[in-house]
Amino acid sequence: MPQTYPSATSSSALPSARSNFPRPLVMRLGRKRPAAAASLRIDFDDLSSAADADSLPQESVASPLHLHPNIDVPYSSSSSAESSPLVATAAAFSNEDTPDVKRAREDPSLAPTLNDVPSRGFLTPIASPKVETPFLSQSAPGAVRRLGPYELVGAVGGTLCHAVDVRNKSIKVCQALPQAQFDHLLRVTARLNAAESLWKYGDAQELREAVLPRAVDVATDKEGRRYLFTPATYGSLHGFVQGRKQRLTENDTRDLYRQIVRLIAFCHRLGIVVRDLKLRKFVFADRAQTKLRLNGVFDLVVCPDVHDDRMKDRHGCPAYVSPEILDMAGPSYSGKAADIWSLGVLLFVLLIGRYPFYDSTPQGLFGRIRAGHFAIPADAAVSYPARALIHGLLRRDPLE
Repeated sequence: MPQTYPSATSSSALPSARSNFPRPLVMRLGRKRPAAAASLRIDFDDLSSAADADSLPQESVASPLHLHPNIDVPYSSSSSAESSPLVATAAAFSNEDTPDVKRAREDPSLAPTLNDVPSRGFLTPIASPKVETPFLSQSAPGAVRRLGPYELVGAVGGTLCHAVDVRNKSIKVCQALPQAQFDHLLRVTARLNAAESLWKYGDAQELREAVLPRAVDVATDKEGRRYLFTPATYGSLHGFVQGRKQRLTENDTRDLYRQIVRLIAFCHRLGIVVRDLKLRKFVFADRAQTKLRLNGVFDLVVCPDVHDDRMKDRHGCPAYVSPEILDMAGPSYSGKAADIWSLGVLLFVLLIGRYPFYDSTPQGLFGRIRAGHFAIPADAAVSYPARALIHGLLRRDPLE
């Protein structure tokens, strides 16, 4: 018989300085950053009070940092040795703060905003194989092409186009599927097929649909080239947040964030590390923009052993990357714990409307992340439980 989720208001004690918190907790926080998303219980009601605020770390009003269209795009690495992720400059990963970070630490209101993202940095981008797509590009604009049960009409951009399934008139997006991505798709599918035995709750099929919809299809043209067809979506979470005139309320955020945490917990239980976890990673599956799913599976990491999430590659998006990924001295790091850090950044953005770590240069940004210094604006309409959750997720050391 399928088990139900434990109560979202189950009580536990906050670690260290927050151990005097007397109310039901947002999550089960141990003495370290949660090792996997399954440890989280989301239910941050507005229970804040002046007395509660005194037990949190000192907060300051930081300068606003609005979402930038490119802020969560992975840095591209140069072919030169100086910018290679394996031979990173000392300034980028130095223990010494840049002047910008020192000023921001003394007075967060003086912190520079990251209005632009340099084109080069010190993290390797997640690999996307270059593929030729003659089937998608040779026809004249506006022409209707046929591939299996699909009619390809219009364009989405680049190597993508819209497709209509003539069997049910549903709209999908078509993209070329090179062999490497096809092999990865098979690995993800195989792990999802084991969901019923690995996920103890009764919504495995619903969560599987949020990772890789069953409507996803693969078709082959006459030359043997494969094409992937995925259901159309209704905008990304990044666009949803950026397009609002006001910040999300905690009630608005709770429903969205609960979906995200449950989805990441499902992936972690199956031995899947999301890795590229950010606002753009989630898209809406319905027109009302209430139901989220992952935006693609090609950057997911399927761990050979579901209980071993150690990783060595240094991929990531600057705004969301965890300190341990930036620690070049460490031989490996926990992929699930790195996802948890990204969940903390994502929650901060949803509630505050800007990123928790900022600087005018990649070196300064990475230095601030490694130091783990951030500030929730004191005047932000964020309850004590939500603040406590953010601080718990954004612990610099996963074992702290």
